[in-house]
Amino acid sequence: QQKALQKNPHIVIATPGRLMDLIDQKIYTLNKITIITFDEADRMLDIGFLPQIKKILQLSPKDKQMMLFSATMPSSISTLASKFMKMPLRIEIAPQGTAAKNVEQELFIVQKGDKIRLLDSILAEYKEETVLVFSRTKHGAKRIARDIVNMGHTATEIHGNRSQTQREKALEGFTKGSFRIMVATDIAARGIDVSHLGLVINFDLPENSEDYVHRIGRTGRAGRSGKAISFATPDQRGDVKKIEQLIRKSLSLMNLPTLPAKRPAPREPQSMHSGSRGRGGRGGQSGGGARKKRRSGGGSNFSSSPRQDQRPTAGHRRTGNKQRGGRRHT
Repeated sequence: QQKALQKNPHIVIATPGRLMDLIDQKIYTLNKITIITFDEADRMLDIGFLPQIKKILQLSPKDKQMMLFSATMPSSISTLASKFMKMPLRIEIAPQGTAAKNVEQELFIVQKGDKIRLLDSILAEYKEETVLVFSRTKHGAKRIARDIVNMGHTATEIHGNRSQTQREKALEGFTKGSFRIMVATDIAARGIDVSHLGLVINFDLPENSEDYVHRIGRTGRAGRSGKAISFATPDQRGDVKKIEQLIRKSLSLMNLPTLPAKRPAPREPQSMHSGSRGRGGRGGQSGGGARKKRRSGGGSNFSSSPRQDQRPTAGHRRTGNKQRGGRRHT
């Protein structure tokens, strides 16, 4: 990095923390900067970069051009803009909280203890899709990834407990298709841009509604269609309503499919990055469409919760008016 900076590049792309390290070491200076851009500005502030951002702005020329890019506009962004920007122009491509129109959004109400069985069912059905699964915690992400491998899928994980090298290898493998499924936390998933990502699963609802928009925005890019499926426990009524208020639409509440039997706990957690069936579904099963799914109607109405103790049965699963078997396209 030091050698690259000595060549006086026209553009420097950096994280606030690393940039301040180089400035403090007298390796780099902001004296000749004419444009400063902050991408994902809201997330930078959320993870504690505000002191570094303020310092960077104070050390840069006053007559610079400054640009903030953000999917949401929290008060912290407005405060930063009013303090460091002169007559800022706000350009809104879409209203705050707007989700991609070509992303189909579904919601399952499920008991916490049955989430992994529901995930098992969905991954078997969408066995041709590249999938991004979100966990609220890094420990949860590790456990979910291990369970997915135990189901017979190729999976990797990206979260705060992994080194930078491990994250890069995981992301590279996911992008190239070595792993069909990635399990991630919100912060670790920032910047993931996989063109062929067909399905996002919110195994855990995000801590704030804005993160829901960020999450499902990973699919349905560049004009492609995509799907986002969220799991919510019965006591998360308020969290779902906040999301619906932000995106200004109701999530389609789905009836639970017949859940598969609970699998034995995996014995070898170190075999995280290999699945016994490659990109296919569970061993010995077709993976696609062994269950029925019916819309319960009326948006995310919590008035009824289907039974979750049913055993697997044969048959086809139905969405809307289309019967489908083992292969599905989104």
